[in-house]
Amino acid sequence: MNEDTLDYTSGIGEWVNNIDPSKKKPTHPYERLVGMNPFYMPPRFHAIKPGDEDAEEDRTVYIAEAANNFADALTAINELNGSSDAYFTDVNTTVTSAIVTILMLDASIKDIQITIEDVYACIQDFDLISAHISDIKRHFNIKHEAKSVDPKNNRGRSNPISTPPDTDDDEEAKAAREDESRAQMYQQLSDEDKKNPYIQTIITCDSHLQKGSTMDIHAAGLRNLIRKLLQDPRVKRILVSNKDIIDFNEILENNEITVVNTALEFGKNTSTCFWTAVSSEF
Repeated sequence: MNEDTLDYTSGIGEWVNNIDPSKKKPTHPYERLVGMNPFYMPPRFHAIKPGDEDAEEDRTVYIAEAANNFADALTAINELNGSSDAYFTDVNTTVTSAIVTILMLDASIKDIQITIEDVYACIQDFDLISAHISDIKRHFNIKHEAKSVDPKNNRGRSNPISTPPDTDDDEEAKAAREDESRAQMYQQLSDEDKKNPYIQTIITCDSHLQKGSTMDIHAAGLRNLIRKLLQDPRVKRILVSNKDIIDFNEILENNEITVVNTALEFGKNTSTCFWTAVSSEF
C-alpha cells in the first residue's frame, strides 16, 4: 500500500514523508525518509520565560501527554509478551513518566532534543537524573532540596536513601519510608515552590528514584524491555535517527503527505512500539 502511494506521488511530483524502519535509503524520487521522536519539543516551548503561566501550562500538558504515551506504549509491549503485571505497570508509570517529564522539560529549557537513548540511560542509572533536576531548579528558582527521612527521629537528612533490603519486610518498610520522605518534602516546600507545575515530579524523583530505592530494584523489567527495543536496528533507525525528525503538528498544518510502515513482520514489540508512537501523535 505504501509503495503504491509512493509510486503515485512520485509520478505527479508530490513529496511524501516516509517513516519506514525497513528502509535505509529512499526508493522513489519524491520520497523523504524521516525519523520520529516521541519526546520532540516544538520550538515554541524553548523561549518560555518564568512567570508566563499560559505558555507554561501548554508545555506542561504537552510533556505530560508525551510521557504518559511512552509509558503506555511500554505497558502494551509488556502485555503483548504475556507479561501482564499490575506491578510492572505501576513501576513503569512512575519511573518512565517522571524521567521523561524531567528530561523533556530540561531539554526545552536548554533548546535541545532528547531521544529514547537518553531516557534509557536515566532509567538504567537513576543518579543521572539529579543533574537535570538541579538545572530545572535553578531555572525556576526552586528552593527545595532533596532530603531522605530518618525513621528513628523522623527528621530530614541529606544522606542518600538506605541500601537495598534483604527481606520482604525490609522492603515494605523501605517503601513506607520513601513515601514518608515524599510527604515530608512536600510539607517543607515554600508556598512559591508548591505553585510550580513540575514540583510533584521533582519530589517523586528525589524521594523514589534513587540508587537502591524500591523503584530502582523493581525497574529491572522496564530496563530489559527498553534495552531489547534499542537492540533492534530498525528502532534506532527511526527513533534514534540522523534523519530529519518529523514535526506532526507542522505536517498537519502544511497538509503534507506522510506514510508509516508498522508491518507485523518487524515483530510484535517493534511493530507495537512504532504504531503506539505514531498514533499517539494524533
